[in-house]
Amino acid sequence: MQWSDELNAGFSTANATWLPVNETSVNVAAQEAAEVSHLQVFRELAKLRQEITFVRGDLAFPLVTEEVIAILRSYQGAPSYLVVINTSASQVIVDLLQETDLPETATAVLRSVTDTSEDTAPGNEVQLDNLMLVGGEGIVFRLPEE
Repeated sequence: MQWSDELNAGFSTANATWLPVNETSVNVAAQEAAEVSHLQVFRELAKLRQEITFVRGDLAFPLVTEEVIAILRSYQGAPSYLVVINTSASQVIVDLLQETDLPETATAVLRSVTDTSEDTAPGNEVQLDNLMLVGGEGIVFRLPEE
């Protein structure tokens, strides 16, 4: 990722660089200043990855279709997480309760920047039987304690 929208994307103060640099508004400075950004999502995912559930937890795939994959991570005595990813470019609605032992609801922890729905905002409890995912979206849910 480029550092800034300055000349040479903040990599060099020279008039030219020996490798080409694409001038773009997608850069670290803009991502850090934004209310929601890919960089912020990445940092939050990196934090989650340090939790014992992701480090040592059991792995299951409660739902796999051509468009959607659901990944369940659980570890005794720690919160369980469900990661749901829409791999298609189109919006899909999925019933995560169909043929699974998942609870009816879960708390949204983190989501892709492409989702602006209030329903799946982090901290909200979300019904898992009628989950709408925009194209390319991923959501991380914390499951209720058993």
